[in-house]
Amino acid sequence: NFFNVDNRFFFVDSPGYGYAKRNQETISTFENMMLEYLRRSNLKLTLFLLDSRREISKDDIWIYEHLKENNIPILLIMTKCDKLNQSEKAKMLKMLKEANFASLKVFFYSINDNKVKEQLIEFLNSYFK
Repeated sequence: NFFNVDNRFFFVDSPGYGYAKRNQETISTFENMMLEYLRRSNLKLTLFLLDSRREISKDDIWIYEHLKENNIPILLIMTKCDKLNQSEKAKMLKMLKEANFASLKVFFYSINDNKVKEQLIEFLNSYFK
């Protein structure tokens, strides 16, 4: 799915990836499609959204490693952060560090936090000038 943003850039939503059960054939098809897309595309930035309430999956690590291999900049957006208590936030930060995601630029996003939303929009606007 491609979304044109003010004729400045496109958001591309990767279908088939996320928190859904899939059979092995679907997984293989998705992996091949993504590898081909990453090799051929001219990506300027990847918005890598992860649900802060979930463990980092093998799929997450697979995508992350391929983005790095293809030298594609990554902005990590941890979603649903308002749903976490302090100990869950500490666990999430530890998990990011253990997965080597801690070196990424990270936004801790909540739909209820307009300040973070504005910071994210400001970051994207400056990134795509």
